[in-house]
Amino acid sequence: MQLSAVANTFTVRGFFLNKFSRNMSQCRNIRGMLDKLDQDLKKKKVIVDTAENILRAAGYNKIETPILEYTSTFLTGVGETSDIASKEMYCFEDRNGTSVALRPEGTAGVTRAFITNNLYKNLPQKLYYTGPMFRYERPQRGRYRQFDQFGVEVYGIHSPTADIEVLLMAWEFIKKLDLAKNSIIKLNSLGDKKTRIDYTSALVKYLQSKKEKLSSDSIIRLEKNPLRILDSKNPDDIDVLLDAPKISNFYNDYSEKRLAFIKSALDELGLAYELDEKLVRGLDYYDHTVWEFIYQNDSLGKSQDTILAGGRYNNLVKKMGCTYEVPGIGFCFNY
Repeated sequence: MQLSAVANTFTVRGFFLNKFSRNMSQCRNIRGMLDKLDQDLKKKKVIVDTAENILRAAGYNKIETPILEYTSTFLTGVGETSDIASKEMYCFEDRNGTSVALRPEGTAGVTRAFITNNLYKNLPQKLYYTGPMFRYERPQRGRYRQFDQFGVEVYGIHSPTADIEVLLMAWEFIKKLDLAKNSIIKLNSLGDKKTRIDYTSALVKYLQSKKEKLSSDSIIRLEKNPLRILDSKNPDDIDVLLDAPKISNFYNDYSEKRLAFIKSALDELGLAYELDEKLVRGLDYYDHTVWEFIYQNDSLGKSQDTILAGGRYNNLVKKMGCTYEVPGIGFCFNY
């Protein structure tokens, strides 16, 4: 072969290799969206199978809801001022100009299905779900823009015994995943509607007097969702909150007795917990009991140590359009 022919061969080959390389650089996943390979799917199956075995044995029924819902379903469900609704939802208009959203969490969609399918006519309902959720947030270790979630929702039981049942089931689940020995339950009560209104008013009054010391994020939250300031990890906010009013000072007799019952039951069952009056959760639908399971592991970032969370939402069903008031309680686990 002549030298010129060899040179031409390598030139052509180089052209195609460069073109292939450029095409490959465009072949990548979206930031925060991970591929799951066989070993990942095996771990996922262990989690789902463990949960389903516990829940089926306890008489829970599985429910599936669409990944897409009307945006209004989530705005009503999680609250328009929540971080999820204001910053993190994937929303777009379909070809009819209707605003729809990828589900960012499970409770709002399951509650919508509970109403749509008239499940409130046959109470109580004990449901569980599993599937992908989507949130546009900064990807970091343990937190991605697409993630799987399984959750439990119990409708129609007002008694705090339901709170204990759900908490026990959650504890049994993480115990079977070998996470319980390094975990602790953080517990709080948000009281009833009047408790939250009175407490929020007192908290805002206090924070307004310290406004110049708050972080820029908390100054915004002060106008839109002041209770979320209690979740702040900013050192300046933490200092300001040291002398803030406590929600327990605003409980009525019923809220006080309800929390006392739950604490007593957990003590009797030997479940370790810490009372944390700054625990409010990030969603607007909670009232009375809220909790987080904290996994104490230095390999997880400080804001990433909550492995399971839940609480009671007695007003959500009616808020989302049901004729009747139906109490609810549940928890979720992201994986």
